[in-house]
Amino acid sequence: SAVAAMFEDTGIQQQQQQQLQHLDGFFPSADWPVPAELQNLNGHKNEVIQAEFSHGGSRLATASLDGSVRVWQLIHGAKGKPKLFWQEALPPLMVVAVSDPTAAARARQRREQAQALVINHIAWAADDSKILASASDNIIRVWCAHTGTLLQLLKGHSQQAHVLETHPYDARLALSAGYDGQTYLWDITTGVALKTFSSSDTIPLARGSWAPPVIQLCDGHFSPDGNAICIADVAGQFSYYAVGSPTPLLLSGPHDQFFKKDYDPIMHDEAGFAAYMDPPVPCYHLKGQQPLCDNQFMPYADEFQLAYREGRVLEFVRSGGAGMSLRGTCMTLPSSLQLWPPTVTAAVWKALEDRAALIAKGSSRIVSEATARDTAERHALEEHSKLLAALMRGMTLKESEQRAQQITQAVVQRQQQQQSATGLVASGAGLAAAEAPSTQGGRQRQRSGSLTGDFDVEVDLEELADMAGSDSDYAADQVKGIIIDDKADVLRALLGFDVSIFCCVSAGYGTRPFN
Repeated sequence: SAVAAMFEDTGIQQQQQQQLQHLDGFFPSADWPVPAELQNLNGHKNEVIQAEFSHGGSRLATASLDGSVRVWQLIHGAKGKPKLFWQEALPPLMVVAVSDPTAAARARQRREQAQALVINHIAWAADDSKILASASDNIIRVWCAHTGTLLQLLKGHSQQAHVLETHPYDARLALSAGYDGQTYLWDITTGVALKTFSSSDTIPLARGSWAPPVIQLCDGHFSPDGNAICIADVAGQFSYYAVGSPTPLLLSGPHDQFFKKDYDPIMHDEAGFAAYMDPPVPCYHLKGQQPLCDNQFMPYADEFQLAYREGRVLEFVRSGGAGMSLRGTCMTLPSSLQLWPPTVTAAVWKALEDRAALIAKGSSRIVSEATARDTAERHALEEHSKLLAALMRGMTLKESEQRAQQITQAVVQRQQQQQSATGLVASGAGLAAAEAPSTQGGRQRQRSGSLTGDFDVEVDLEELADMAGSDSDYAADQVKGIIIDDKADVLRALLGFDVSIFCCVSAGYGTRPFN
């Protein structure tokens, strides 16, 4: 609703009023009749979790926890039967595990039963010629709706996909989205993934991606005309993918769009409308009066609020008002996302889901909800801090990790060259004690030690910077990070810093230690 509010509502209200007038008299004024059961469809051996009519309306597909999809056909009844009734049109479409010879042999040796697969979602192709089902083995199956023949196994998801929908008019296309943060656009006739979108790439920057963990996807649909896809995730974001160029008006809206009273308690007033408790007024009475806020419920600048109310958001943002810019044009995260990225919400959601699954299995190793939440939150924020450090240097997280790896390799290469040049080989009980750390002519001297001996290595940070395509300050940070990260104390060194101060320095940007 907040995104819809970004658009000028000129003409929209008139259109809505016309639609309401069109519906006047459509529904009978008398009470609806009490629903009566016309037929009971028996066949499934466990709970039915979904029922989906075909587009033509003459067939019905039902999915059950027994691992089967059943197809029912509406036919005209014979004498002594109702005029219209449903009967099963095909043998059950069974969702069975894709055979893995090694796993199957191991299971037979242990006399284990194959684990039943759970169906997550089913869908009909646009022409009702095929039935699709996503299952708990992360595979989407495609059957012929007329013969029940298994046509395709759509493989790509690494976690379960709970979103499955077919294109509104192209019978070849379907979309799926899952807990792995991936959205696939499939050609179900060939089994090929035509396009893939990742929730990690939804960061509102000119380039780059979110730090781990992935943001799970939980809902999604094609637009009515089939030219766009809208995907929602567990962090409360939605992503819009479409043909053509991005709409400037959508790019002008801030990433976070909350109204100030979105989470205030509500009640029903005497007329039956939803109303706020404080003040006790219907929610719709405050339309256009509430300030637009970020995810911390901090209102945006007054100038933006005025532009929003007057329908001048695009003009305002394009002019750089309140320091705002079109989404995807800069490398600066909004302050609200620096403080609380969607990856943290996703991590907490996943931790609580995993905890609930352990409880359902009767596991004895279950932490408290608060512990699960705090641990997931802390780990996600630690990963997010690496992204923020990279952005401070004008780099994406991937670029920062690649640069750190280059510098690490340069340090190791330089160490090996120094060892070879000086002929110092670490062996035996060790050599004489090395000199204290020193700095000479911009060349920092690194004191290193090993379990088998001591040797001196000179590290020229300017040379390392040239080799890695970076600046000397960044190279220094990486060398310090390498040294601090060596938990085994195999490599001990100083770069002209007191060790007590040196160990307080951040341990680099994802740099791996070398031994």
